[in-house]
Amino acid sequence: MRFLFSLLIGLVTNFCVIAQKANVSIIGEINGSYPDKIFLFFNGNFSAKDSLSTKISNGKFQFNLTTKLPILCRLHFGQNTNVVEFYIDSPKTSIFLSSKIEKKDGLNSERVKFQLDSIFGSVIESTKISMGKWTEQLENSSFSNLERKRLYFKCLDDFISNNGKNILSLYFLSNNQILSLEQIIFLNNKIDKSIINSYEEEKVLRKITSLVQVQNRVIGNSFNNVDLPDSLGQLIRTSIYNGKFVLINFWASWCAPCREKHPQLINFYKEYKRNQFEIIGISFDSDLTDWKKALNIDKVGWLQLVDTSYTNGNISKFYDITSVPANILLDGNQKILGFDLNLSEIKNLIDNKR
Repeated sequence: MRFLFSLLIGLVTNFCVIAQKANVSIIGEINGSYPDKIFLFFNGNFSAKDSLSTKISNGKFQFNLTTKLPILCRLHFGQNTNVVEFYIDSPKTSIFLSSKIEKKDGLNSERVKFQLDSIFGSVIESTKISMGKWTEQLENSSFSNLERKRLYFKCLDDFISNNGKNILSLYFLSNNQILSLEQIIFLNNKIDKSIINSYEEEKVLRKITSLVQVQNRVIGNSFNNVDLPDSLGQLIRTSIYNGKFVLINFWASWCAPCREKHPQLINFYKEYKRNQFEIIGISFDSDLTDWKKALNIDKVGWLQLVDTSYTNGNISKFYDITSVPANILLDGNQKILGFDLNLSEIKNLIDNKR
């Protein structure tokens, strides 16, 4: 453990990496069973139009291209395959793979499973591999969770402090599963501005957004109220029923499961309305005519608002609502009691809080 930690810190040598275009060759060898063609794509691209391909002949293949260095490369064999990723940072890189074709259980289809055994010509990838080994050993150590987090943060802080222009600083930060939101933001602020417009930075920002949304969905938090229009176009604030239990019910006219729930929800509303309970329906319809038509057909009797922005709306982004049906239950103090509850769970929470 101590050796690997020393090895990793030894790699922290103020190694600066600046993107520059170069003619690149990736020379590969593969052992085992495999298809006759292999695909290469970069960063987050995965569609066929973004991929390069080359044939495998006698276990050997080669990609020749012009690209900016350093860059994260990803290899795959098509749809039924895993993806192997690695960084290149020089004009010539040699990689060695092993592969096997597996039958899926109970199916006639096959899946290609392969791995990167070794790589030569990439300083960045060697550092990444060393970090991976050290992290694995840390995870399997006898240290407490608290001590593991402390050591991991110290290691990453040392690396980023000395390698602010190295794309690996962002890669390590975006792929970590240990650090808190505050620690990620702290370390991200140390990254040099020259590499912030990158795929790796996008991943870091997505991780920050995801962690923020997790914090927003904590039971007991105050609800983040918003103003949305009703069927007459009048803006209504979602705190209108402060002092009552409120079910925020997210739906849309095009969502069949949402509308199938309406009859049961109507009966529940009739039973619990006298118990200081209200519902606010928030539709994600983009077509207001369809929304109003659905309201007339379903004959829901509670307040209805609409957010045509759907997943891009403030409330969806804040609470990470990416599909419907969904709901949030609030108590009389606008504190969150639960997310995506069924009627039995809603009933129990209300009855136990009264």
